[in-house]
Amino acid sequence: MESRCDFDVGFGQIIPERVFRYPQLGMYNIHPSDVANKLYLGADPFGDMEKDEAISTVLTLHEVTKDVDGGAIRECTKPIFFGQKVSTKWGDLKNEMAAIVPDGNKMVRRFLTSLREE
Repeated sequence: MESRCDFDVGFGQIIPERVFRYPQLGMYNIHPSDVANKLYLGADPFGDMEKDEAISTVLTLHEVTKDVDGGAIRECTKPIFFGQKVSTKWGDLKNEMAAIVPDGNKMVRRFLTSLREE
């Protein structure tokens, strides 16, 4: 099976190099935090945001590499406000997800368009 470009969203585990090197155009992670400023990296960004009583985040689209959340950043959204403090209690994350999904969809569409133009 041929794969040109793959995305990882909310996987929370280290992806083996043979997997992220397989797609012709690379594998990209959509991370719900400010990777450029090293905020809320790793497998539990929402848990870390909850501890800090965060009320906003950004989405970062970056290349998947052997370094967790260390790949080249391709795009980052403007701040996304949740309207309340982050909560990771069962069922509460739906508010955070509802806030970030529309911006994530737009970011992926822009990125895929840019790949076609390269």
